[in-house]
Amino acid sequence: HLRDPLTMLENAADVTETIEAAQSIVPQQVVLSPITLRPWHKVPRGPDDLAAGNLPADVDPRQMSLLGAAWTLAQLSRLALSPHVHSATYFETTGWRGLMETENGSSLPSKFFSIPGAVFPLYHVFAEMADFNRVCPTHSTHPLQVEALTLLDAQNRKRILVANLLPEEQEIKIKTGTCEARLKRLTADTAEDAMRMPEKFSKEPGDPLKSVSGKLELKLAPYELARVDVL
Repeated sequence: HLRDPLTMLENAADVTETIEAAQSIVPQQVVLSPITLRPWHKVPRGPDDLAAGNLPADVDPRQMSLLGAAWTLAQLSRLALSPHVHSATYFETTGWRGLMETENGSSLPSKFFSIPGAVFPLYHVFAEMADFNRVCPTHSTHPLQVEALTLLDAQNRKRILVANLLPEEQEIKIKTGTCEARLKRLTADTAEDAMRMPEKFSKEPGDPLKSVSGKLELKLAPYELARVDVL
C-alpha cells in the first residue's frame, strides 16, 4: 500500500474486488492469507540496510498506529459483506509486522517507534471480537470516512466497532433503535494505556450512551476506534 492514508484506506475497500476476481477463476470460498499493510512478497532489505537505518521493504510504521487499527477494521467490515470468504489471516503475532511489539523492542526506534512488550492499537480490533461468534454486515453511508462492524454472541449480545478513517474529528450516527449503550474509545489520548495494559483497557465498560430518535450519536476523534456495547 502506498504511503498516503487515503490510498491505503482505498486499498482496504478494494478487497472485495480481489475476492470477486478469485471467484471468477475458482468458484469456491476464498482464503485470504497473509493480509499485511505492506506487500509481503517483496525481498526484504539485508542487515546492511538495517544498520544504515532503513526499514525492511515489508515493514510499515503504521503497523503500530491508530491508522493501522482503522485500516484493519475497515477491511474486516468489507470482508463481512462477502459470502465468499472462508477465512482470513492477518499480520504476524509479534514484532513490527505483528499485533504487538517484542520484549526487546524495535530494532529501529527512530523509524518504528514502539513500546517494548506492548500491543499495537490494531491488536484491540481482534481482542474486541474475541468473545463474539457472529459477524453482521454493517453498511456505511460514507465508507471512506467511517466503517463499522457489528458482532453478536451466543446470547445475542451486540457490539459495534466503529473506526474513524479521517485525520480529523467527525460526528456520526448509528441506527440502533431505542437503546442504551456503553462507549469505549481508543484515541490518541487513551492509546498508550491501551497498548501498555490491554487487558485492563478491554475490561473497562466505557461511558453510558443513550440513543436519540433511534440513533446513537458519536463524535469521533481522528482515527478513533470506538467500541459500542448495546445493552
